[in-house]
Amino acid sequence: MKHLPFLGVLSAVLLFWWSAGLYPGGTQLDPTTVGYSWTENTISALFQPYAVNGEENPARWYATFAVFLFCLSIAAVFHAIATAAQQWSRRFYAGAVSRHGQIIRIAGVAMAVFTFLVTTPLHHIKVTIALVFFLVTAVTLLNWLWQARAHGLFLLGLLALALPVVNAILFYGQMGYEWLPPIQKAGKLVAGIWLFAIYYGFRQYKID
Repeated sequence: MKHLPFLGVLSAVLLFWWSAGLYPGGTQLDPTTVGYSWTENTISALFQPYAVNGEENPARWYATFAVFLFCLSIAAVFHAIATAAQQWSRRFYAGAVSRHGQIIRIAGVAMAVFTFLVTTPLHHIKVTIALVFFLVTAVTLLNWLWQARAHGLFLLGLLALALPVVNAILFYGQMGYEWLPPIQKAGKLVAGIWLFAIYYGFRQYKID
């Protein structure tokens, strides 16, 4: 059961990769391109009923299910990390109850839910809400990791926080579109590595 969230995310990534192969083509920079471009198409392009080139998008439902599987697995990761934060607090603060775990669980699961809803027509508002919940979760995690003196995970978390912020600046500022798709995917990759590093590593924390 411990590895189930990781297997869920891995399955989601493979399904998403496969669905990308079904995408007809077209990017915001060049509508005539063929197929899905990992450097020029955003992730949300796969959720649209029609590709940028105007053709019907057969990748849509496969990509949507991949996101559902991904979000379900990430929600389980947040729940486990929240439990770890609470156990850590009880152990190192003489039974004191920390709010880290409560915030991580609520905001993390909410982020997962709204991330899945990004696949619906109300894309922009769901992106905004998911981003807010991610920022709350990430800042809370960073605060907990700093208190736990998990400095390596703390530094990785700073990068995991910075990339979505840069992505949001490009997205809402309507600028530097050519950088948006790669930064978006890099942010998802770093955040995933960070969360699973915490998920698997919290029991090995050494508090000086």
